[in-house]
Amino acid sequence: MTIVHKLDLVLSAGLLLALAQGIHGHNDGSPRGGGNSTESSSSSSAAAAPVQTSGPSLTQQLIWAHGLMMGIAFTILFPFGATIMKIFRFRGVVWFHAGWQVLSYVVALAAFGIAFYVVGTFGSLVTSNGHPIIGIIVIGALFLQPLVGFTHHLIWTKRQQPTPFGIGHRWWGRTFIILGVINGGLGLQLAGSDKTWVIVYSVVAGCFYLFWFAAIALSIFRGRKTQQVEQSEGAQPEEGKGAHENISARELPNRYG
Repeated sequence: MTIVHKLDLVLSAGLLLALAQGIHGHNDGSPRGGGNSTESSSSSSAAAAPVQTSGPSLTQQLIWAHGLMMGIAFTILFPFGATIMKIFRFRGVVWFHAGWQVLSYVVALAAFGIAFYVVGTFGSLVTSNGHPIIGIIVIGALFLQPLVGFTHHLIWTKRQQPTPFGIGHRWWGRTFIILGVINGGLGLQLAGSDKTWVIVYSVVAGCFYLFWFAAIALSIFRGRKTQQVEQSEGAQPEEGKGAHENISARELPNRYG
């Protein structure tokens, strides 16, 4: 378990660095949407084109809705859902975590549906920064999470030991959630968003992801401390109880996650 805990901590730090570099690296102030050529063509036709005051088009409204829903899902809902197993201590926390993440995925899937409609009706999957393709990969990859997590839960409740499914569930989820939030930065770049929105997105994502990785580090520390106490005291299941019944609500998330 000590090796697994160390591996978790090292990989978590690496993913956090990738997150920070990804968000800021894709919003470096470079021209968006072919700025100069667009300005020249629009200025030459400004006199002939009538002034439109009807507000944003349907396409623009759908793009905003897509960005808002994806932003909420990947900067707030997913990282908090992943943190649930680390900060809460009560029986049934596994199902609370599962329900929260399913809700998060439904929000992301709805936003994906909006994007699919916009691309199919008005646009193309081929863009300069690969935002749509990465989005398809992320949504498709996260579809497997509930199945893998439930499989791990079934095995763990019988054996009370870590499983390959559990390790895969954690790192598959962490990898594609972080890829999703980085892809959100690519989406802001693709849409030519105002710098204010880029800053808001980066700050919110940074806060929630720092909280997430701090919770992971704390969980590793607690797990290591609990293991040392059990080894020093020679803890054994109480007579008449199985190993699963002897696990307290406080210990359950560390043993499970």
